[in-house]
This record gives sequence, C-alpha cells and structure tokens, in this order.
Amino acid sequence: MALSSEHSQTLAVESVDPGVESPCALEIVEGLGASFHAPVDVEGLLARVKPDVVHVHNVANPVALKAASQGAAVMTVHDHRAFCPGRGKWTLEDAVCTEPMGMGTCAPCFEQADRLEQMLGITQARLAGMAGFHLHVVSEYMARQLREVGVQDDRLTCIPPAVRQTGLMPPSNEKDCVLFVGRLSVAKGVDAAMEAWQRSGITLPLVFAGTGRERQRLEVAGFEVTGWLSSDALEAWYHRAAAVILPSRWQEPFGLVGIEALARGIPVVAWESGGVCEWHPGGDLLVRWGDVDGLGSALARALGRSVPPVPERSAELLARRTTSLYRIVTQRRIP
Repeated sequence: MALSSEHSQTLAVESVDPGVESPCALEIVEGLGASFHAPVDVEGLLARVKPDVVHVHNVANPVALKAASQGAAVMTVHDHRAFCPGRGKWTLEDAVCTEPMGMGTCAPCFEQADRLEQMLGITQARLAGMAGFHLHVVSEYMARQLREVGVQDDRLTCIPPAVRQTGLMPPSNEKDCVLFVGRLSVAKGVDAAMEAWQRSGITLPLVFAGTGRERQRLEVAGFEVTGWLSSDALEAWYHRAAAVILPSRWQEPFGLVGIEALARGIPVVAWESGGVCEWHPGGDLLVRWGDVDGLGSALARALGRSVPPVPERSAELLARRTTSLYRIVTQRRIP
C-alpha cells in the first residue's frame, strides 16, 4: 500500500514467490516467516533501514516480534494466533469458544497434553512479543478478543480493510453460479457450503474459487474449483455470481470476501461468525452459526435479491487512516 510520495517504504519478507515483483525496496530476512521461536536478524534489518515506523503483518515468530517492537511499531492482527492456540475460537466439539485462552479453557481442544502445552506456550509468547506494538485490528470482534487476554484499549485501533470499488465490471443479468471464495479448508466452511447448497434446492452450480487442502475432495465430488485467481480473474467470477456463500466455522476476523461481494451488488449468505456481523446487512441472509439448514434456506432466498449500498472502503481512505495512526504512534515515542 503506497501511502504517498512523501513516504519511502521497505518491504521485509522471508521469501518472494516466483514472478512477484516488490513495489518498493525489498529485504529478505531468514526466519521472519517462522511460526515458532527461530533466530532472525531483525536488529540488523532495523539498523540498515532506520525506519520511522515499523508495521508488521502476519509475523508469528516471537523473536521477530519482540525485536521489531523496540521503536514506533504497529502490528496488524490478521488472525487468532496471539490469543487462541487452537482452531480460531472453534472447538473440537464443533462449538464457538467464548472464553479467553488458558490451560483449562483450551484443554478440550487438544487430544494430547504435550501438544496443548506447546501451542499454549507459543501463543502466549506471541502475545508477550506484541507488548511493544500498537495493535491495528480489522474488526471490533478482534479488539474484544485481545482485550480478553489483557490488551488495553489505548493500544488498539480498529480500521476495517479496503475494498476495490473502482474499475469493476458492470452489473450483469447473466448470473450462472453460486460462489465460494477463499481458502479451501474445513475451517472456512467448505463442507457447510456443500451441504447448504445441496439442501437449498437451487439449480445453479456451486463454484469454489480458491485452493487449499480440500481441493481434491471437492473436485472428486464434482464441483468446479478454479484454483488461485488473479484479481481480474476473480472479478470475472464475481460478475457471474448470483450469490456468495460465507459459512466460516472458525470465527472470522472480518470476512473480506463478503464485503467485496456486497460492493459488487451480490447478496451474501453467511453465518454469524466473528466480525461478519459488523458489515453484513443482516436480515434473513445472516444465519445463526452452525445452522446448515438455515444456510440452505437463506441461499434459496438470496437469488435475485438486491443489495443496499455499502460504506466507502477505498484504499485511499484506508491509507489516510493508517497514516494518521503512524503519526500517533510516532508522537508517542518522542521523549
């Protein structure tokens, strides 16, 4: 995300995918992408770059977190790895977890005690490593989860993610599928999507846009799976979708797919999962978490529905809010 011509940026990553070009200066830092404690030379990186602000995304290595938070530092908390050692506030008993992490709370989610101790320990270490950061969250749901594990309000700022709302394909009356967009995993609800579609009685095919562990099983079952899509290719599938289905079993930090669909005038059938309720228009297309029959009925009702306008969520607005947050964090660090 380019903030303005006045800001120089350096992107630090552990590796770069083939064919991907960095939009700014690039630093390769071994160990930065580790999920557990691993040696990583963040101090050397900071000495070379001398940043005014460090902004961390998707770093789970406690060593890297602690080192990166020594100056003016912001961390975007994208997922549950700092407050849930399990499956994202979704228990092995197929229920929503509403308790803060702890040995007693988390024990039912692990079949082996040593695995529980390992995952709880690393999760607590991540949270401790984040102590020096100002935390940016994408939903009030995520803010509540962090408060429950001891993060104070003055360290939390909620800025929802941006959605591309320019250069979209014009609306179309030729809607020929129901679309699931995202990682093809049980946590994202691929099973619930299949069952709800089967129970809905609709004739439009269900298409899975994405890739993941469940891809082969979906293809064997006869569903079309697109694999990973570029933004333009995904736009073409949105153009064809009569509805988007979002039945996340883990508690969604936000659910960006849903707001992308609404911005394109596509009705979204979803479970009440995590931050979804904060942007979903509600009504009879937002279904109680875990209710597959209700999801199927909602899917049948969604076809042909109009969608109310969504609030502005442009990249420019996100950049302004993020820049303002940088100023606040930098000023706090001035002696």
